[in-house]
Amino acid sequence: MNLFTNAMKFSRTDGMIKIQASDQNEWIRLEVTDSGEGISEGAKEHIFERFYKEDKARTSKKESNGLGLSIAHKIVTLHGGIIKVISEKGEGTSFIVYLPK
Repeated sequence: MNLFTNAMKFSRTDGMIKIQASDQNEWIRLEVTDSGEGISEGAKEHIFERFYKEDKARTSKKESNGLGLSIAHKIVTLHGGIIKVISEKGEGTSFIVYLPK
């Protein structure tokens, strides 16, 4: 749910959000993609850390405490899964979650 709400929060009003799920052998793959503002290279290393916000000035206008991605990461890893991010500043973001069947 956090990945979807983040996609809504950081997408443009006329943006696109795509959610895909697929069965991949021993894994279930879930991908949430948005056409939003993207994440910088430097921030990608930190986005799963508690309380991390890439741009504190911009996120102060949007409800955020910097915990959502940290909690999502913890839940996924506790279930034996993997969470990845693919993003380019100004080009949007994809979060990909793999959960074992």
